Amino acid sequence: MGSRFARRPKSGHLVYMKLPKFSLLICGAASLFTFANADARPLGKVSPDGAFKVIPAGTLPEDGIIDGVTFALVGKDGKRKTYRIYHIQAPIDPTPTKAANANLREFLTRQKFAIYSSGATETLTVGEGEKQTEVAAELVFINTARGLLGARIVSDGLAYAGGDSTSDLPDGTAAAAYLEELRKLSQRAETSKLGVFGKHAEPEKDIRVNINTATSDELQELPGIGPATAATIIKERPIRSISKFTKIDGIGPATEAKLRRLIKFKD
Repeated sequence: MGSRFARRPKSGHLVYMKLPKFSLLICGAASLFTFANADARPLGKVSPDGAFKVIPAGTLPEDGIIDGVTFALVGKDGKRKTYRIYHIQAPIDPTPTKAANANLREFLTRQKFAIYSSGATETLTVGEGEKQTEVAAELVFINTARGLLGARIVSDGLAYAGGDSTSDLPDGTAAAAYLEELRKLSQRAETSKLGVFGKHAEPEKDIRVNINTATSDELQELPGIGPATAATIIKERPIRSISKFTKIDGIGPATEAKLRRLIKFKD
C-alpha cells in the first residue's frame, strides 16, 4: 500500500499509472465497487515492434469523464489529453449515460491498467450549446488484470459494440473477430438485464394521451376517435374516470378496450 503506482500484469510491457491518493485504501477491493466490471478476454502478447505502444498515463481531473467510453488525463507535463476506447460506443439517454460515466470514473481511479495506442485519433464534439468544442481523442485499448476494459464495460451492459471497425487489436486479433466478441457480450448483458438493459435503463416515457388536456387533433390520433367524438370529449371535460369516459357518445366497448392503455385522465 505504500506505493502510489500500479504495475500492469500479464504483458510484455510494464506501465505505471499514478493513482489519486484516495484510491490507496480501495484499489483492488472489488467488493466495494458499485458496478460488476465482469471479466473479459485479456490481450495476448503484444509485439514491441508493432504499431501499438504502452503510453504514459496520468491523473484523472474532476471533469475528466466525457462519456462512458471517453476520458481525459493530465500528464506529468501538466497537459491534458483525451482518449476514447476503441470499438465501443457509450449510451445516449440520460439515465444510462450517468451510470456509464460513473462506472468509467470508478474504474480509472480504482483499478490497475495499461493504455495501448497507435497514435490514431478521432475528432469529437464535446460540450453543449455555445460551449461546444471539437477535441482530438486518441483511440486506445485498455488492458487490465481481468481483461480488456472495453469488453468488460460491454459485459456490464454500459456500452455497445461499435465505433471504429477497422483497427485490429495490439495482440493481432482481427477487429471483426473482436467486434463479434463484443456483440455476444452485449447480448448476454441484455439477456441478464444488466446496465442499460436493466437497472440503468432509461425509464419508459409516458406516451398516454391526457383526455383532459389533449387537442382535437391529438384525440383524433387515438383509434376509433373521429372529429365528432373528439369534440364531444372536449365538451364533457373534466373527465375523471373510465366509467364517465365510456358514457360519452361514440365510445363503445370495442373502442374503450382499444383506448384503455393509451389514455389517462391526469398527468
